[in-house]
Amino acid sequence: MVESYPTDLPTGDPESAAIIAGWQEYQRVLEKFAADPLGFSDFSETQYVTTGEAANVILDEMQMLRNERLRSEGGLVFRDVTLTIIGTGESGAREATLDYCLDVNALRVFYVDTGEQLPRSGTYTETTTMEQGADAKWRVSRIRNSEASC
Repeated sequence: MVESYPTDLPTGDPESAAIIAGWQEYQRVLEKFAADPLGFSDFSETQYVTTGEAANVILDEMQMLRNERLRSEGGLVFRDVTLTIIGTGESGAREATLDYCLDVNALRVFYVDTGEQLPRSGTYTETTTMEQGADAKWRVSRIRNSEASC
């Protein structure tokens, strides 16, 4: 089971499409490693889709999954995605934010050793800050969320 995105993602111009593509690539890489956190010894691919704070957070998430011997099988549902191009951020790089509803009700998380599934439920409002690198690629730099009905 993979992530589910709305059909009306804000990709109407090349820059918006590039921002959305960077965000979706981050989600793909996160899902890849979360599905088998014990099966990888090289997590460098996570650094190609992140920058700033997010570069450490994604590694911390993988370490937590490894320590707790958990894996996930996707199932994240994204709804009501809006994109705001901020301009130049504090770091001097171009920034944009994605605001959306994240639904984890279909997320499947298992203990690696027993296969027992852990219950997951809820919805969150989430904001992802994207940053454009010197190579013109957009990467996740920060994610904030809070539980909310959405």
